[in-house]
Amino acid sequence: MGMKLKQLPLQMDTGYHGAVRAYPLEDLKRGDIVSVVGRKGAYLQVALADSTKAKHSMLFIADHASAAGDVVRCMSFRVSDQELPPSTKIGSPVFLGKNGKFTTRTTAKKPRIIGTVIDDDGELRALIAPVYGE
Repeated sequence: MGMKLKQLPLQMDTGYHGAVRAYPLEDLKRGDIVSVVGRKGAYLQVALADSTKAKHSMLFIADHASAAGDVVRCMSFRVSDQELPPSTKIGSPVFLGKNGKFTTRTTAKKPRIIGTVIDDDGELRALIAPVYGE
């Protein structure tokens, strides 16, 4: 049985097809980068990802704001609506920052690249696509 396009719409600027539902351990804002830290029943548990922590598991992006303990959809990729510094260039790496944010500059000894800068209809935006691993 094949899937038809109307059943599985194209992903444009949001990775819903690689999404998971999770319980956040803390309040989240839309666009926060989260790290999988455990499982509770049928759902994963996530916490804000932070470059100052030693290790991270699989990373996702919160699709919407959520209070701690509520269910949140976490996506595999997203084009950020956050403005980037004027000195940013297309193709520049985007790094994991602190408290669930990303940055275009890092001082970390082992920075974690989680995306790249793209041209989004004439504006520079970050395509955040975190992957598994260090």
